[in-house]
Amino acid sequence: MESCEEDDEKERTLQMSSPANDLTIDIYRPLLSKDSEHENEGKRIKSFAFDLHSTVSIPPRLSLLQSNTDLNTPPANWLLSHPKKIVGPAVSRNPKSTEFASFHMASSFLDSMGEVDVVSDAENIKKLLKIPYSKSAVSMMVHRVGNTLLLDEFDIHTHLLRAAENEWGWLKKFYLEHIFASCRAKQKASDKKSSRHSRDYLQQQNLISKFLYHSIALNESENTDTQVQDRNHQVQPVIDPLGDPVPEESHVHDDALPQFSKNIIWTFEDLRMLIGTDMPIFGGSTHPCLSLRLRDMSKPINVLTGLDYWLDNLMCNVPEVVMCYHLGGLVQKYELIKTDDLPRLPGSQFKPGIIKDVAQNILSFLKSKATKAGHTYWLFKAKDDDIVKLYDLTSLCNDLNEDINQNPFTTPVAMLLFKVARNLKMSSDWKRHQGTVLALLKNCLSLLDATKYPQVATSALYYLSDVYLPTSLKVPEAEDTSEEVEEEWSDEWEEPSTEDHFSASVDVAALSTPQQVQAEEENVRRNARPTVGDNWEQRCTFALQHAIEALEFLSNKGKTTKPSEEEPSLATPLKPIPMPYQTLKQPPLDGVTGSLMFKEPQNEWKQQYWRLLMEKCRLAYVTLADEARKTSPSNPEKSLSHLRMAALLWAYLEPPGLPLPGPPQSTSPQNLTNSTSLQSHALGLAGDVYFSMVQHWNEVTSQPQPVERNLIDDQLLQLLRNLQLGNVLDESYFPYPTSLHEALQFSLEQYRLALASFVPLESGSASDVLSLAKRLGNVANEMGVFFMSKASAVMEEGGAEWKRKFVELFLVSQQHLEEGTFVFRKIKDNVNVALLSCNLAKLHRLQARALAPTEKKEASLAEWKCYSKALQCYKQALDILERRELNTGIWDAIVWDYTSVLFTLASLLQDFAPLSIKSREEVEAEIIQLLENCITLSKSETSESRLPLLQYRAATCHYRLASLYHDTYRNGDGESIINGRNVRMVAEQHYADANTLFNQLEHWDEVIRLQLEKAGVYEFQLKRLTGVVSKMRILQSILDCYRSTKEALSALAQPTSGGDVPKLEPKTSECLTLMCSRIQSTLLQLTKLSKSVKKPNWDADIFRNMYSVSLKVSPKQPISPDWHVHLARVVTELGEFQPSVN
Repeated sequence: MESCEEDDEKERTLQMSSPANDLTIDIYRPLLSKDSEHENEGKRIKSFAFDLHSTVSIPPRLSLLQSNTDLNTPPANWLLSHPKKIVGPAVSRNPKSTEFASFHMASSFLDSMGEVDVVSDAENIKKLLKIPYSKSAVSMMVHRVGNTLLLDEFDIHTHLLRAAENEWGWLKKFYLEHIFASCRAKQKASDKKSSRHSRDYLQQQNLISKFLYHSIALNESENTDTQVQDRNHQVQPVIDPLGDPVPEESHVHDDALPQFSKNIIWTFEDLRMLIGTDMPIFGGSTHPCLSLRLRDMSKPINVLTGLDYWLDNLMCNVPEVVMCYHLGGLVQKYELIKTDDLPRLPGSQFKPGIIKDVAQNILSFLKSKATKAGHTYWLFKAKDDDIVKLYDLTSLCNDLNEDINQNPFTTPVAMLLFKVARNLKMSSDWKRHQGTVLALLKNCLSLLDATKYPQVATSALYYLSDVYLPTSLKVPEAEDTSEEVEEEWSDEWEEPSTEDHFSASVDVAALSTPQQVQAEEENVRRNARPTVGDNWEQRCTFALQHAIEALEFLSNKGKTTKPSEEEPSLATPLKPIPMPYQTLKQPPLDGVTGSLMFKEPQNEWKQQYWRLLMEKCRLAYVTLADEARKTSPSNPEKSLSHLRMAALLWAYLEPPGLPLPGPPQSTSPQNLTNSTSLQSHALGLAGDVYFSMVQHWNEVTSQPQPVERNLIDDQLLQLLRNLQLGNVLDESYFPYPTSLHEALQFSLEQYRLALASFVPLESGSASDVLSLAKRLGNVANEMGVFFMSKASAVMEEGGAEWKRKFVELFLVSQQHLEEGTFVFRKIKDNVNVALLSCNLAKLHRLQARALAPTEKKEASLAEWKCYSKALQCYKQALDILERRELNTGIWDAIVWDYTSVLFTLASLLQDFAPLSIKSREEVEAEIIQLLENCITLSKSETSESRLPLLQYRAATCHYRLASLYHDTYRNGDGESIINGRNVRMVAEQHYADANTLFNQLEHWDEVIRLQLEKAGVYEFQLKRLTGVVSKMRILQSILDCYRSTKEALSALAQPTSGGDVPKLEPKTSECLTLMCSRIQSTLLQLTKLSKSVKKPNWDADIFRNMYSVSLKVSPKQPISPDWHVHLARVVTELGEFQPSVN
């Protein structure tokens, strides 16, 4: 038991300093009661603090003072610089420096705006939470920025009762009439000075100051690291894509800034607050985080003091507090108390749950009543009063017809709204907050005195324009305009209807009741937040309105403002952020005409803004032109008029006072040297408009439809005229085409300029260049096809000089097609290269037709060259496509055209052999090569719809090859029999292949002609034979040729659906007549030869019978319409005989 008591005694004392000190810290042990309902309530409170900023990175070590140390005696380190940074702000802060504390904290931690409920000095938060326990007066100014409330102390005696007559006059009048003159107002206002100005208060603060300096270890006072620790900026800050802004803090006087020792994000239950506190924190080896308090042993602690200690520790995440007790300034003892035990100290007991309810209720009250962003609200509770009132001072000022500039908070609120809006705008997910940014900027402009702060006003107008039309927008790809829900931000709320529209109140007792104010907050409905929408025409209009308003402001203020703008007489002037711009190249200023309003060095920001705003207007007009092209394709003049305005702004991009490019000298702004991707897009867009007119030329009017110039355009033009820029709008920009040729020509020119403007740019993305190149290639192709059609029409019409005109049109068409091919080849667009190669091939085919002699005896060399070039183009197209699987449809179309040219050239050489320039062998070899290539391509895989056409072409090629070999066989004089036999066999094979295909395709006329021609091969061979048996064999082969037409003759004789006999073509009828006589002649010869055979020949009777059957039809008799039907029967009957020659 004695050992346990000794351990317990060690726990009750804690040595915190060197052994020389004779004092220890007693550990406080509260008396616990099992029946107490709130004994553990402090532990159930959810509280968490996170340091955003701290002037002391490592807490100083606590030095315990010796017994009877006289705190009235200054320590050696008193008011020295190092320890002053640690404890000085806690006891020596100027109260006036906290008047705008919330604005400075919000400006320093913009990323927290919208994420926290309240921004304020910790002392103000404590005053609000102590309202149920305190009878003291409460006076604070409340402002709303988004979903965040800013609270600042407002001293009535300083600002109203002791202020000059012209300061807050209207509020002073209201206070005296409605508050001071109330039933107990005189008594409540009798205290002319705040307790903080009393002699006792100042002596107490002096004692605390010396005590805190005493408590810092001497070695710590010199070595303690007081470097500022800023966790808020550990994440890389968002960089303005337009450039680095000028730091605003460089324009703020440091002595006016309330430098809190700590800036903390304090989460209390479901409330998040950004607070500033100066409470010094000490540490030790066993207790690294302690707060230190000085207590007079002769005075008991009260609930307000205990509550103050408890809240300070919660706000700073300090788990323990060390109490130093003194008597008359002499140190007596130390006591360590856990933060959770503070609510149960004797004499200062309170319920943490009530504090939680007060926090939630007061916040609900403020959020439900202080609803208007930019308004100044006054939260006031008189001394010993039970009602907390909230006055809308902005509405009150308006009702009293007073100047809003009398409110010193107006400018800081406007500046903060601008900074928060800009910070949101520069965030990576700013599109989620577009409505909030709009509301913040509009509220900023409504509060700001633009004559005093023109740069801020211009910045706000620019950002408004940029929200509607972001500079980063990549036209023509429209951005996703679906707006996500803004969970943590709200810009403006609808105020509940009350009898007194500028005041609201809540009973103090209600603040201590759980969720008492919740019902009123639920009745608040949110206003419709401004949205940018998805109508790009409206967005561009709004963007233009704000940009032109800023331009007008720049031009006016440039002539009227003084060289140096007046700084605001406030804690933070928040000098506006100049928009970033880097001039690429500025020529000398000699010979400049026009207004010199921008020449002064102090007006350099106006030059930057002029360029940025003009660029914004350009983007708006280009986007309007793009939208007009999509929504009004039948009225291209609407798009062209917007593009003219954009071209005008390019010409006057530089502000007056700087050299400007002269008026455009051509139909396009070729003289502009500073190329941009937007300019390239605008030129490409103009090409799109012209090309759209080409595609819908029949729907386009020959004269432009009148487009009424809107008020915005007139404002901009008038602005430029007022700046002595003369008649600025040049109608020669982007003219309206009067013909299809002009539309094509204009489109081609714009695409060329657009593509050329990307050359000096590193920012030109590959996709943009690729898109422009494709469009340029397409228009070049259309231009080539256009002139090809013109050349074809000239050739068809004829006339005296049609050949000269044809050549001119041919050369122009060829030039454009080759240009398109070059462009597509450069961007490796193989499909379009193949298509343009096909168009070049068609052009050469057309040229071949034009160069063909009128009276054709043989093919000309010019024709051969043209067709050869066409074949080369088709071959290149197939080589580029590589495989059919990659582009099936295009491949099949090229193959068909390719085979057509192969067949055409082969037929030309075969029918009109150019024997005057080539030998027969050379011509025949080329014909054979062409036809064999055609057959090979015709056998390649193709679609089902093209298969019969290619099969027919292959059959025709086989037929022509067979005829060619047949002719070579007949004319092969002097050749050996072996060579002749080989030629005959090749001819027979081609006849067989052609016959197979013609039968499959049911081309019966070709089958009959082919068999007659094939029989001619055997008839020519028969003439060279002398033997009876060999002759009979050849004659039987001839007979087989005729009998093989049985299926064709039966098909030709097949009655129609009406039962009529089909009529034959005259040529087919002639072939059948010839075949009938040939059949009879062949059978007659076989009958005679079979009789001359010495050995018994049983075929003689068969041939005699067959001959008798053939005589049933006589070609010499008048041919009746159904004559071929009888012939079909005869051939069918002949097919039943099976003669053989041994």
